[in-house]
Amino acid sequence: MTEREVGFRPDICAEELKNSPKITVAIQANIKTFIEQFFEEVNAENFHFDNNQQWWHQLNGKCQQNHEMFLSLAMDTSPFMNY
Repeated sequence: MTEREVGFRPDICAEELKNSPKITVAIQANIKTFIEQFFEEVNAENFHFDNNQQWWHQLNGKCQQNHEMFLSLAMDTSPFMNY
């Protein structure tokens, strides 16, 4: 990670923090309050997000795959499987 990158995972359940991949900072907090405070700090530093990074393109690709998968599941009208 570079000096400008942040590796954190906010969660409201303390027991879930240890189930994450390796992270720099684990934060147990109310997500709305955390995000509001986080954006205040980021905006105060005039942070610029470069969306030409490889990881950003990968994330967008995964988002699109998830969108397509959930759309196909939502449109599936076949009967449920029985176990």
